[in-house]
Amino acid sequence: MWEKNKDFKSITDVVQYHTGMLSEEFLNPPKDPHIKNLRDAVILTQTFLKKGLHVAIIADYDVDGILAAINLYEGLKEYIKQAGLTNKLIVRFPKRFSEGYGLSSRIIDEIPCGYFIITVDNGIAALEQIAQAKRKGIPVIVTDHHLCSDTSLPSADIIVDPNAIGGSEFAGYCGAAIAYRFAKTLIPKNKKLLEQLLALTAIATITDVMPLYGDNRNIVKRGLKLLNQRKVPYGMNVLLNLLRIEYIQEDDIGFKIGPVLNAAGRLEDNGAEKVFNLLKMKEPDNPMLENDQEAYTAALELIELNKKRQNIVKESMNKIQENYPDDVLANERCIVLYDSSFNEGIIGILAGKLTEKYNVPAFVFTDPIYPKKIGLYKGSGRSARNIHLKNLLDKNKDLLSGYGGHAGAAGLSIDKTKLSQFSQQVNLQLSDIVLSERRCLKYDLEISASEIPYYMDELQKFAPYGEGNPNPVFLIHDFYLSPRNGHFFQRIGQNAEHIKLYGNNMDAIGFDMAERFINNEVPKQIDIIGTLSFNYFNNRKKIQIEIFDYLSN
Repeated sequence: MWEKNKDFKSITDVVQYHTGMLSEEFLNPPKDPHIKNLRDAVILTQTFLKKGLHVAIIADYDVDGILAAINLYEGLKEYIKQAGLTNKLIVRFPKRFSEGYGLSSRIIDEIPCGYFIITVDNGIAALEQIAQAKRKGIPVIVTDHHLCSDTSLPSADIIVDPNAIGGSEFAGYCGAAIAYRFAKTLIPKNKKLLEQLLALTAIATITDVMPLYGDNRNIVKRGLKLLNQRKVPYGMNVLLNLLRIEYIQEDDIGFKIGPVLNAAGRLEDNGAEKVFNLLKMKEPDNPMLENDQEAYTAALELIELNKKRQNIVKESMNKIQENYPDDVLANERCIVLYDSSFNEGIIGILAGKLTEKYNVPAFVFTDPIYPKKIGLYKGSGRSARNIHLKNLLDKNKDLLSGYGGHAGAAGLSIDKTKLSQFSQQVNLQLSDIVLSERRCLKYDLEISASEIPYYMDELQKFAPYGEGNPNPVFLIHDFYLSPRNGHFFQRIGQNAEHIKLYGNNMDAIGFDMAERFINNEVPKQIDIIGTLSFNYFNNRKKIQIEIFDYLSN
């Protein structure tokens, strides 16, 4: 079922509707808007360093946390060097399975006397742990972007978190962006390093699904240029060369670069450290003479881990399809699944795939690898239909052993005896969801295939697209398949599951659609619901349609 979304006349109308901004406001957002407490936190950091205190950076284990750690680490290292100081820096990631998210008591116990803590992409919910650090005499600076678990704030020396405390002009930053702004305030004149960190911040902003308006638009738009100019840290450059992306666009970050950076942290207890170690590697003074095999090997390992992660996800999704009939899941207003065989590191991906397929929130649970308590399930949730996941969990906190997150994603744990009640309760609370809407594909604009080139300039004007500024969806009439070397299409993908259709001066690609298209006797003229972009290959730029659905004529 296809249905037009509002009465849009242009791409400008679509962008204005989704962002709530007029063109001029959207296209020219303020740069470096005020962040409450940021400058004071930098001044406090400088004071601690000049007193001889060393720094312990405590980060999260996802892409945002890793890149936030690199941003702060490189910024502090450069400041210490410029100031002629000798402070030490340590970076600590929580071990994903054995320790869990965030600042833990074990981490506090590890930190020696004479250090102060700066958290990145975590800390706002660590009330007990920060109180423990303060009792130990360790100063704490929190930089985070998450919401508070409740109305209380940790007893840190200072907090930089636009979502937890008021007074900031923009609250859409990810953790790496907060850390980048921290580094920029600390070392404002080091253009080369700041450009490298900005490129990483663009990756984190997209990977952590932050809204692509306001200063995030500046970050991603500029960051994409820097990535394509390879103005990135040496280790990242090695990785990008191995990935062989000719021209990096926002989707390449979301579907290629981000997953590779995330895979080690998903599959290994301390995998985040592998990514961090690659990104902090420095280019050899004489690459012609010195062996850079270490960076190459490290980058290749991340790529191989991502392939392993992809296979695990595919096997798990197949198991869901086998064990949970489609007609059962299609009648849930919130999908809640448990399976002991699911890998704890990929349950968030599974939840995301379920929300994408069924257009309702989803929670996927499994047994933790290192259980902190017998009978406790570990879960991950993803949202749909603009349902605020953190608020939903707030309503059910009496059933949960622990939880945290934001509007679009959350992590939680629950006693296995309460899972059924949790499922019933969230489905009841979301009873106003109209299930018939889930199968309705909405499009923004209706055009013919011959008109596509005329829309590309306006489309590029409002890029990059993503969270908060979704790529406009088109109903495209009369896409004619045109033979190329005697073929109308090509099966692509590791298992030939995707299909590329050849058109006149453009291609259309359908993910997981090969069998459907071939079983439909290979129609030569179709109407398509999908999005438009440019594909770059062999130094050539060509229009490409991503097919969401099609109807043969």
